[in-house]
Amino acid sequence: MTFGEYYRAPALISLLALFVWCGLCWADAGSFWQGLLAMVTGKNLSILSGLVVFWILELAGRVWLRPREGRDSIRLQL
Repeated sequence: MTFGEYYRAPALISLLALFVWCGLCWADAGSFWQGLLAMVTGKNLSILSGLVVFWILELAGRVWLRPREGRDSIRLQL
């Protein structure tokens, strides 16, 4: 499995979340440029904090589910 295949779904979810965040800022501000300014100033950060939690859980899950043969053999040798 390549790097692109491995991270395709999380990357698409992240891109969708960023589009939603942009849309919310645009809707709150009234125009695209004011929405961009709202994004820069940190409006609607709950979406970004949710995205951070998503990536932490995603990467932790991938590390947890990784095969552990190498780690177990090291523990047995000690």
